[in-house]
Amino acid sequence: MALGGEKLCGGCLTMSASWTGGRCSACMARESMEQIAQRQMNHMSETTSQSGTSNKAYTRNDIMSFLYLWLVVMAIGTVIWLTGSMSWVESIWYVFWWPIKMFFALVIYIASFGAFNLF
Repeated sequence: MALGGEKLCGGCLTMSASWTGGRCSACMARESMEQIAQRQMNHMSETTSQSGTSNKAYTRNDIMSFLYLWLVVMAIGTVIWLTGSMSWVESIWYVFWWPIKMFFALVIYIASFGAFNLF
């Protein structure tokens, strides 16, 4: 009796199997881990096949959304260019950078409890 039983294990051919199914504890643990791994692999393959577009980097809708966003930025920049004294490139940069600048200015203002008056 090596590992808890007196019968021949069908999986590893040692005299360590107990009365439960003719397998030793090591073989039962291995089989259990193999079943868990198989279920996980099946689940992963099912979820990737259900999503459909998970393998593509960008869809057409993503690219069109990006282009529409840049179209809006260029339109606003063109209006600023026509009404102001900036060049067209400066006005596009102004439209792009101004919200980012205001966000960080607000974060600094809140973090300093109003000590830095940035507005």
